[in-house]
This record gives sequence, structure tokens and C-alpha cells, in this order.
Amino acid sequence: MRPFRFRLETVRKLRDDAERSARRDLAEQLAERELRSGALDRSCDAVNAAYAATRVFDPAVAACAEAFVERRERERADAVSALAVQDAEVDRSRLEAVEASRGLEVVTRLEGRQRAAWHRDQARAADAELAELALNTHRRSQRFAS
Repeated sequence: MRPFRFRLETVRKLRDDAERSARRDLAEQLAERELRSGALDRSCDAVNAAYAATRVFDPAVAACAEAFVERRERERADAVSALAVQDAEVDRSRLEAVEASRGLEVVTRLEGRQRAAWHRDQARAADAELAELALNTHRRSQRFAS
């Protein structure tokens, strides 16, 4: 009996590597998104703290406090923008991971069908060999019986 050989094994391995890489990239993008989300939360907290600190009645300090609040607002806006960009990267990575998974699935299903066909062919060949052996045994027993 000949062993099963999937002729697209190289393609399967490449697709498997591509899927692993896409999943790894997605995990990295999700981790980065969590960092950016945390930065946005901290920035929102800083804006709230800055507003709380502006409740002073000294006009000289009020101008500095207002500048401080504006700077914190810009930092928060930057954090919102960075999170939006990261969300787009996560979506892109997710799509790539899905496509890579589909590509691997196609090749894996093809391998399964070819392996099943190989098993059927092997079973047929074994059945044919057994049938021939049985026929030859029957013929020999007929010769000896005559």
C-alpha cells in the first residue's frame, strides 16, 4: 500500500502559517486597542480633574487653569482619534484573520476529501486482492478435488 500524499501540502502549510500570523496580528492589535482605551480613560479622568481644579476665584490662577483644561481637552481629543484609528486597525486585522482562516479551511477540506478518496481506493484494492486470493484458493481446491 502506498502512503497518502497530499500534493498541496506546501500550500496548506503556507495557509496555516498565514492564518497563525493573522491571528497573532489581531491579538497584537486588540492589545494595542486596550492600551489606547486605557489612555482615553485616563485622559477623560485628567480632563475631569482639570475642570475640578479650575474652581478657583483668583483671576490670575483662572487663566492658567483654563490653559491647563484646554491642554487636557486636546490630549483627550488626541486619545479619541488614536482609539478610532486603532479600532480601524482591529477591524482590518479581524478581516485578514477571517480571510486567512477561510483559505486554510478550503485547503483542509480538500485534503480531507482527497484523504477519504485515498482510503476508499485502498479499501477497494485490498478487497480486490482478497477476492483474487479467494478465487485462486478456490481454483486450487477444485484442481485437488478433481
